[in-house]
Amino acid sequence: MQQIRDFKIQREDFNEVKDQVDELTHKNWEDTGLSKYGIKLNPDWDIYETLNKSYMLGVYTVRKQNNLVGYLTVVSREHHHYKNTVFASNDILFIEKEHRKGLLGYFLVKYAVKDLKDLGADVLLFSSNIDKPYDSILQRLDFQPLEKVFIKKLGD
Repeated sequence: MQQIRDFKIQREDFNEVKDQVDELTHKNWEDTGLSKYGIKLNPDWDIYETLNKSYMLGVYTVRKQNNLVGYLTVVSREHHHYKNTVFASNDILFIEKEHRKGLLGYFLVKYAVKDLKDLGADVLLFSSNIDKPYDSILQRLDFQPLEKVFIKKLGD
């Protein structure tokens, strides 16, 4: 656990925070998600539960006075191209708009980097939404750009 001013950053169990995370997931979808492409949000919580039971899911939270104001989820596993290397990939990074100023996102990612390294991850891949980039946070933490992702909606 790390205390930053009024905020507490920590790793929490998925089952303990699922309902709170679900609420923020909808805010994230409205803010940065695929809503503008007409793709409806419908999280597969069973997959998250399976990942959690397999020790592959990491949930890092930011709380202010015990209220969840942000979170980062990552999935970690040996990579199918690099069998002896554990890759962690970010799934979602979201902080409520009123808390985005300052270094809170930086400290959340920094905390997750250290924790994932301590847990045995070798690599952390991070994607950033082009409309709401946080590249400066990643570059400050020595992440390097690797590839671009393009999207095309097929069908209606």
